[in-house]
Amino acid sequence: MLFRSTFSRVASPTARSEDKVSSDLIGILSDELLGKIFSRLDDVSLACASLVCRRWSDILSKEERESEWHRNTHGRWPLFLSSPRPMPCGEMDVCLRRDFPWRRAYTSLVLSAPCIYCLYQNELKQSGDETIAWTSDVPVYREMPFYRQRLYNEGRTLSQDPPEGIRAQALDSSLQHWQASIAGPPGSPYEGGRFYLSLWFPAAYPCKPPLVRFLTKVFHPNVSRHGDIGIDILQQNWSSALDLSKILVSIQSLFTDPYCYVSAFRA
Repeated sequence: MLFRSTFSRVASPTARSEDKVSSDLIGILSDELLGKIFSRLDDVSLACASLVCRRWSDILSKEERESEWHRNTHGRWPLFLSSPRPMPCGEMDVCLRRDFPWRRAYTSLVLSAPCIYCLYQNELKQSGDETIAWTSDVPVYREMPFYRQRLYNEGRTLSQDPPEGIRAQALDSSLQHWQASIAGPPGSPYEGGRFYLSLWFPAAYPCKPPLVRFLTKVFHPNVSRHGDIGIDILQQNWSSALDLSKILVSIQSLFTDPYCYVSAFRA
C-alpha cells in the first residue's frame, strides 16, 4: 500500500514541492536497484508502477518478466483468453505467446476493475494441491456437503454445455468461490466486450442466493460502482430451483433488458 501511495503522488500532476523532491530521488535510482524493489511488490502494485513513467514501464516490460505477467494475469483472471480460441495454460511454453503483450493485458484488466480493493477481495483462492476437473466421475470427497455436491454438478453441466458467451470456473476446492465471464450480447451496447464476475456461494446454498459482483466496470442501471448487481432473483425472488447457469444467463440478459424496478447505484 505504501508503494501504491508513492506511485500516485509521483504520477499526480498536482504534486506538491516535497513530492517533486521524492520524484527526483527516485529518478537517480539505477535500473538494477529498481528491479530489486519491484521484485518485492505484489502483482497489482507492479501494474500501478508500470503506469508511473516510461522508464518504469520499460523495466517491467523486459522479456524475462513476460512469464511473470502471464502468471499474474491467469492468477487474477483465470478465464482470460489471449485469443478467440481457448489456449491450454497448463504448460507455460504452450500458452505463452511471444508476440502477446501480457503486461499490457494485465494492466488493462486492472484498469477495468471497479477498484483496487475489489481486486484484492477477489484474488485466486485455489489451493496448489487440488484442482477442479469436471468429469463424469463423482469427486473424491468424504462426507461432501450437499451444497458442494450440487455446485460440482452445476459446474460440470456448465462446462459440458455452456450457454453462448458464458464461462465459469471454481477458484477453490470448497467450490464456494467462483469466477465467471460474460460476453456482451450481439446487438446490445455491450457487444464485443467481455465482463468478469465474482461469485461466492454460502454453505446454505441453494436455500440462500450467492453473492455476485462484477469484476469489470459496467455502466448499467442495475450495476453499482463496486460491481453490485440489482436483480430480484439474487434478492427477494431467489428460488432454490435456480442454478449457476441460470444465474449467469439472467445477468447476461440485463445487458439487453435492464430491470428498472431495482437500482444498484450507491453514493
